[in-house]
Amino acid sequence: MSNGEYIDEIQISSYDKLIQIIRGKTKKCNDLRDNFIFRGVEDCNFELIPSALRGDNINSYVDEDFKITLKLLYKQAVNYGFLKHDENNTNFRYRYFTINKYGEVISDKKYDVVGSLDEVQFRKEFNALINFLDYGDKVGLKIPSNSFVRNFIEHGFGKNFRGNSFWPDKNFYELISLAQHYGIPTRALDWSYDYKVALYFALKNILADDYQCGDKPDYGVLWAFNYKYFEKERLGLSHNPFKIEHYRPEYNSNPNLNAQKGLFTFIINDLHHITRKPFDQFIVSLLDGTHDFKSFEGKKFLEAPPNEKAFYKFIIPEELKPEILNELYKEGYSEEYLFPGYDGVTQSVKNRINLDKLLNKSHNCDKRSLLVSFTNDEVNKIFNSKTSYVFRKSFFHGKIDKIFIYSENEVKGYFRCGKVIKNTPQYLIDNFCNDSKLKHEIFNYFENLDDGYAIEIKDLINFEYPIYIDNILKDYCFVDEYVNLKFLLNFP
Repeated sequence: MSNGEYIDEIQISSYDKLIQIIRGKTKKCNDLRDNFIFRGVEDCNFELIPSALRGDNINSYVDEDFKITLKLLYKQAVNYGFLKHDENNTNFRYRYFTINKYGEVISDKKYDVVGSLDEVQFRKEFNALINFLDYGDKVGLKIPSNSFVRNFIEHGFGKNFRGNSFWPDKNFYELISLAQHYGIPTRALDWSYDYKVALYFALKNILADDYQCGDKPDYGVLWAFNYKYFEKERLGLSHNPFKIEHYRPEYNSNPNLNAQKGLFTFIINDLHHITRKPFDQFIVSLLDGTHDFKSFEGKKFLEAPPNEKAFYKFIIPEELKPEILNELYKEGYSEEYLFPGYDGVTQSVKNRINLDKLLNKSHNCDKRSLLVSFTNDEVNKIFNSKTSYVFRKSFFHGKIDKIFIYSENEVKGYFRCGKVIKNTPQYLIDNFCNDSKLKHEIFNYFENLDDGYAIEIKDLINFEYPIYIDNILKDYCFVDEYVNLKFLLNFP
């Protein structure tokens, strides 16, 4: 089955529309706030993969002298790349390979022996986790008081825990959640009960100092996961080699988590069989029976939620982010509230300035504004909503932000340049012009041309008092190239 069976992908056109959908005010879904949790992703290319399983993230937090010995059969050693395949090799005894944290074979000396690279991954995660626990405790920070966990720093157990059959172990949920919140790569994914908190994290990339001049993602994503349906009781654990759990830490010990209404999800894996699928794809594989575990191949562990989706994936176009983030700020979803303390206040002071720059478009480094001549008839059609597009025989060089509407020596208003479509005149007329009289005029305008341009009108502003400008003889000009026009750049 396709992902659409379990994941509903919805393109967002405005903040108000998003709120209506989440609150069940449209036909797309019921109110999501009771049964769903939310996660914001600022770049659509970021998958729902725990930080510990993203590339080699974990290595930066593992002791440099980390050494472990792999006990492998010949076939395993070949599959892992430690040996080259030899058809004449009939020696199927176990081989031992001692490796460092980078996976490099370093010696023949034996250290702790494990049977798979997946178990090596667990050992590295545990090493980083105990470092976090140990150093935090030494400087007097509040750390988990679970006696089983504290044994690893109090009684010399160190980093030698071999794990139970599955990881993460529930004894370590609190420690993992704390470490994850402060940047240690773990097997946890962060979520929030509050969709507006998650939405903030989907938008916050625009607050970076270099955002306006840097490469930007196509869109951000707000994920909604039907977590109550997928609680462990529904997964038939007696025959399931893994399970899904969510964990909410004690809020009273962490003001950030309290403000962000945070919780975490875990996929509990067999130590030797880690699933590296993104969380959403893992859930889909359970629902459609295409999961990776051969012993259960072809069998479903559970059915899809009745009359519901497992996930909703809200697509947030990059150009909508500043306006939506501004709305969140007005509602109290800003740094001083989400990160209580002086650091959050300092962040907020700086970020509000960056947001204002985006909203005012005054520091847009890659787009320019134009003054374009229109006939009086064209102006009337634009302001009377007779057309959502303007048509031109040629397009302007470079990326365009605002187009100021100039007619009869006056600037009448402006709009933002939306989509620009180049095609045959007939295609443009058929697809982007709804007024029959206007179709005829455009057809004559494009006479004898092989192609033309339709420019989408977005965020139209009609000046109550038009601005007089001395006669501009050109069909169009760039505002920033004329001293007497630069004041137009101050319009938001």
